[in-house]
Amino acid sequence: MEVLIIGQARTGSTSLFFALQSLFKTRNGEPFNPGKYVGGEIETDLQYLFKNFQLVKHMINHLQGYDHRLLVDLIKNEKPKVIVTSRRSISNATLSRCIAEETGSWWVSGNDVKNYQRNRIGPISSEKFRAFLLDYSEMNHEMSKLISEISPWVATYENLFGKNKLHHLKEMCRFLQIDFYSCAREASFMKYFSSNNKMNNRDIISTVTNLAELRKISLEVVGECGFEDFL
Repeated sequence: MEVLIIGQARTGSTSLFFALQSLFKTRNGEPFNPGKYVGGEIETDLQYLFKNFQLVKHMINHLQGYDHRLLVDLIKNEKPKVIVTSRRSISNATLSRCIAEETGSWWVSGNDVKNYQRNRIGPISSEKFRAFLLDYSEMNHEMSKLISEISPWVATYENLFGKNKLHHLKEMCRFLQIDFYSCAREASFMKYFSSNNKMNNRDIISTVTNLAELRKISLEVVGECGFEDFL
């Protein structure tokens, strides 16, 4: 394996995966996605991935409850480049996850974004929002433990859609030893992180009819009280 993306849902990992996929010219993917993974011997499957896949995306919650010791050992032995994606705000990631579940859309791009943004959300379950906040908090703890053990092979990026995204992405390509420095390649890579690919803009967020309640829960559970214009 050359590159392993590790993250949580709604951190830009899918956009990053597709961007890197276009550079590596590979169709390797997200093998432990619950919607695709049929089960098996996880240790055997992980060993197979490290030997045969070039680019893998792994969400930390997809093997929730599984001891990641083997994953750590494989990373130490095989030494792939590991990219960890995260969100600075747990409440933003949680609201984005809730909206994705409400709409059934986890990733859209290009012309599909405008059609997606015609969705009207309504109220979001306060129980679900609270549960997801706690889930993200727990997974952040798991991620911190994992990163501390594999730190020599890791680059960590927050908010890949932020205003410093070009700098971060060029830095990432240097870490991956990818030649990023051509206008055509830069344009190809950056299209995955353009504002057009930000699914949840202010208009769609404003259709969540109980935002005040969700802000109150967020403040109570994780000490955050606001949501960004884009999620």
